[in-house]
Amino acid sequence: MDYFIKRYTANCKELLTPYGFKRCGVNYIRVINDVLQCVGLKKYSGGFDCDVMFEISPLCVPDMFEIHPRLPSGRYILRMFEGMVLWKFDKNSQESIDFCIDNIMMFMNKYLVPFFEQGIDCKSAYYQICEFEKLAYKNRIRMMDYYKYCMALKFGDYNLALEHIKPFEQGHVNAMESRKANGWLTEEERIEREDKLAKLRKEIELVSIHDIEFIKNFIKENEVKSLKILEKFIK
Repeated sequence: MDYFIKRYTANCKELLTPYGFKRCGVNYIRVINDVLQCVGLKKYSGGFDCDVMFEISPLCVPDMFEIHPRLPSGRYILRMFEGMVLWKFDKNSQESIDFCIDNIMMFMNKYLVPFFEQGIDCKSAYYQICEFEKLAYKNRIRMMDYYKYCMALKFGDYNLALEHIKPFEQGHVNAMESRKANGWLTEEERIEREDKLAKLRKEIELVSIHDIEFIKNFIKENEVKSLKILEKFIK
């Protein structure tokens, strides 16, 4: 284990384990209520800069570990709380590494711990994420977001959920039309894309009519599946 990783994981352990986070490689994760909270280190190939990634994911998102083949490390970047550039360090200098990690820990303590503590279920996490996105993206919230859709479903705001899922329908249509226009759409791919679009439209229809049985089954099945897979990560 190199000095950077050793120092980083030691500091994360001190800061995060009192809140119930478990270490998984260079990631720390916590399952609380109906969400998964993650923070992960991303070192770049040159070895002189890094990012810290984080996210809160609803346990009811389908195929979470197909979207992330391994344990998710994060959809957001910690430094975006202040819009700063990459954390840089000299990999050959312990003093430089210490300074870099001290700054990362300061950000975690100042921003990330409160963010996680105030986003402990789908409803509170949804609004925490929206506030962060307003800060990071100049007062803009990402609407085409399947995670926000699943969160809104879980806390029962079906109209809000539709605001996040409907853009996916148009995205599927636009992608298929673009590939067709460029001559890239094979017959096999067309069939596959049309099948996915039909399933997505059926899901939108069922949420639109507030089909409670469908929504409850959707949530329960995906939460059970996510928790079962997470068992191997959380010892």
